[in-house]
Amino acid sequence: MLKKFLVLMSVLLLSILAACSGSDEESSGNNGNSEEGGSDTTEVRIMSHFFSPTPPEQEGELEQAIEEGTNTDLTIEWVSANNYGEKFNVMLASGDLPDLMLVPDPFDPVFRQAAQQGAFWDVSPYIDDYPNIKEGISDIAWELTSIDGANYSIPRPRPHSRQAKKKQKNLHKLICYFKTIF
Repeated sequence: MLKKFLVLMSVLLLSILAACSGSDEESSGNNGNSEEGGSDTTEVRIMSHFFSPTPPEQEGELEQAIEEGTNTDLTIEWVSANNYGEKFNVMLASGDLPDLMLVPDPFDPVFRQAAQQGAFWDVSPYIDDYPNIKEGISDIAWELTSIDGANYSIPRPRPHSRQAKKKQKNLHKLICYFKTIF
């Protein structure tokens, strides 16, 4: 159950945290339209990291459920978190970028240069269409991670140290409460 939750969260996180590849080129997908005007599945190539000893299952139950719910055909390349930075830089250098990828450090000069050279799309015009993303990330996070006024990735805000300490205190109180019950 925990593994399924982690995979789901990873895929969902990717969809809101990753930057899209390409500049004026279309993505590897068919944009959901066939020549007859019907709706086909969109191919989405993703690169993300994992922390467990083995990568998540390819074409597993969870991935299939996401594909069905989003009408996509996912191809996920799981890279060990220990090697993700190297793989990220190799992908940038090769120009063979997936549709979605986790940007480990939006301040990394290699990423910033690639973004300025058109390797990624500016997601700024689309943020208003996703209120959960817009409201969940502070304006300062968007400003700090922007490059020349454009956002090529979705920020991953972390709780302030005060927030983390408050959550830790609340967790401690909850644990103490359960100890008294049981």
